[in-house]
Amino acid sequence: GDSKAKELSIGVAEKPTSSQLDPVGITSPATNATLHIIFSTDCGSFQHWQSYLFFHAALKVQQPGYVTRIASGCTDEGLKEEREWH
Repeated sequence: GDSKAKELSIGVAEKPTSSQLDPVGITSPATNATLHIIFSTDCGSFQHWQSYLFFHAALKVQQPGYVTRIASGCTDEGLKEEREWH
């Protein structure tokens, strides 16, 4: 009797808090699922500034999770410039 109640209280006490499970806010507050937004662009200047605005908007609204840009069709020089920018 008493040992079972003690085990339950230990289990509850050891259960991690939501801040321990998600210390950097990468999960959805509604579903607790990990969020990862992925979008693709080319290496042109038009899509470069659009991705800049997208990243800015995600930061401004404190979007939880990860945001990944996949840029394709880059020259070696374009790839170097994109990596330096990000």
